[in-house]
Amino acid sequence: SRDFRNEGMDKNHNPEFTILELYVAYKDYFWMMELTESLIEKVCIEINGKTKIQYDSKLIDFKAPYDRISIFEAIKKFLEFVNEHDSVWIATREQIADHWKRNHPHIRFERPSNMDREKFVSLYGGIFEHSPWVADNAFELELSHSHDTAVGLHNALCRAFRSAPKDQKLNVLKAHPDLAGKLAQAKRLTAESTSEQASAGIDSLTDYEREQFTQLNLEYVQKHGFPFIIAVRDHNKASILNAFKERIKNNSNIEFSEACKQVERIAEFRLMDILP
Repeated sequence: SRDFRNEGMDKNHNPEFTILELYVAYKDYFWMMELTESLIEKVCIEINGKTKIQYDSKLIDFKAPYDRISIFEAIKKFLEFVNEHDSVWIATREQIADHWKRNHPHIRFERPSNMDREKFVSLYGGIFEHSPWVADNAFELELSHSHDTAVGLHNALCRAFRSAPKDQKLNVLKAHPDLAGKLAQAKRLTAESTSEQASAGIDSLTDYEREQFTQLNLEYVQKHGFPFIIAVRDHNKASILNAFKERIKNNSNIEFSEACKQVERIAEFRLMDILP
């Protein structure tokens, strides 16, 4: 089954994983142990053709049966292993706390879930280009501490964006500037767009490259009715041009869907710049 845990906690936690769950009545530990052994052994053979796997310098054999030991015996074996290796040690809680304090210091920031509407929209209204209504609608979603991270707040903003009528989403697409277009040349882009285009080298095109972008922008808008949108931080100048040339061939429905995905990806990058 597909499980979701820690959703919205932070960008370092993967909220999705696959798990195999088994429920059975009127069986004991020994029956479950034998079943587990047979499952692992069979999977190992199906994948590797044998039960033995080389891991670094160790040869691990998954052939059943496995040792049946008590918790006391398991702890005893672990401590013996620790004592036999100088490089292995057991950290105390204090040492763990010191490590986290030194390597992952707590950063204080104003939490989105504690803001009033005016402050929230003021700070996050530009995450979706020139579209503060997205943040305004997201504020209505009863934000909690789970939305105080880039991943969590991105989830809320995207819910607000996706639930909007198509014409309203189209206005968001139209609010995005052309890549290397007139606004960029006149230095009238938002600070976010300026930084994003510069990160992919779009601000330093050759004359030939600028001509290519200008022509592609014109053809794309004429065909689809909105500018070509791509999360440039995922690309370089060459891959952006390649994507431009490929995507311009799509029909407008496909491009509308892809452009919306790219808008959400751009929003994710922007949130990661300002939230943990």
